[in-house]
Amino acid sequence: MEKQLAKYGVPADGIVTKLYIQRNRNSQTPYAIFNYTLNNKVWTQEVINNNSTIQVGDTLKLWCAKNDPEIFKVE
Repeated sequence: MEKQLAKYGVPADGIVTKLYIQRNRNSQTPYAIFNYTLNNKVWTQEVINNNSTIQVGDTLKLWCAKNDPEIFKVE
């Protein structure tokens, strides 16, 4: 993944569209779902929302592999 991003990485902005919490027996994990556009296509991904700091409508600064836009990291 890091090699793909280093070689093919481009910046993109992800817009948070939804938040949810995945509950397990002994824990719960908050997630943020976001959309971003790359290669003239809209992609939808999710990330763990540590400390629930991400809110709906927030912009996430991303680094995406232009040859495989599903490979990304939040800056």
